[in-house]
Amino acid sequence: MPKWAIASGNPAVMEKVRIDTEIRKLDQLRAAYLNHLDNIRWELRHLPRDIADARKTLQHLQTNILTRCLTFSSGVREPTPRTPFCARCISITHLRLHRV
Repeated sequence: MPKWAIASGNPAVMEKVRIDTEIRKLDQLRAAYLNHLDNIRWELRHLPRDIADARKTLQHLQTNILTRCLTFSSGVREPTPRTPFCARCISITHLRLHRV
């Protein structure tokens, strides 16, 4: 729309400009909403895989902590005092054995 039409002060022209601006704004909001909806759907589709990956990572970390704590010291398998994870190892072992 030409600038002179807006500057003319014609109420019909001013209303059309206002409505066109509102339509553009609503179109942008709709596009943002649809994009957000697609992102949520993508996350939901991949959530089971992400959960499985997180469980594997947790299992590996627990195994690594347990392995670190249960180092051999003088031929006896016991936690060494140098590791800060010994109490965690006991808890992890308890959880694994009792499936709490």
